[in-house]
Amino acid sequence: MEKIFGKELLDHEKKIASTNTLLSDADHIGILFSAHWCPPCRKFSPLLISFFKKMKSQGKKFEIVYVSADTDEGAWKQCFETMPWFSLPFINSIKEELCHTYRVSTIPTLVIIDRNGKIITSRGYDRVTKDPNGGWWSF
Repeated sequence: MEKIFGKELLDHEKKIASTNTLLSDADHIGILFSAHWCPPCRKFSPLLISFFKKMKSQGKKFEIVYVSADTDEGAWKQCFETMPWFSLPFINSIKEELCHTYRVSTIPTLVIIDRNGKIITSRGYDRVTKDPNGGWWSF
C-alpha cells in the first residue's frame, strides 16, 4: 500500500501512522477524492459514513483513505474531523499522482481497490448514492 499512498497516513485519532500498518487487514480500500468547499462532497459524506459503518458492522475488511482537494489546511482539518477513516496528510505530493492514476476529473469521486491495488470500481460515488445499503457490494 505504500506504493499507492506513501509511507504515512493519518489514523482515526488524526495522528501520523504507517500506511502498511493501518491498511494491513483491509481487503478493499476506498479512495475518497473530496473537499470541504464542495457542496456535493458535503452531501455525500454522511451517506458514505453510514455505508462505511454498515460495511464494517457486516465484517467487511474495508477502509477508506481521504484525498483532499482543499487548499486551506483549516478547511481540510474541519472536514477530516468528521470522518471515521484515514487520510493522506494535508501536504502530500502523492495527491496529484493519485488523481492522475485513477483519472479523477471531478469530486466527489470514490474509487475502490483491492489489497493489490487493482481497481474494483471507479464509480463508488454512484453506487453508494444509489444504494447506500451496499446491495451492490459483491466482492
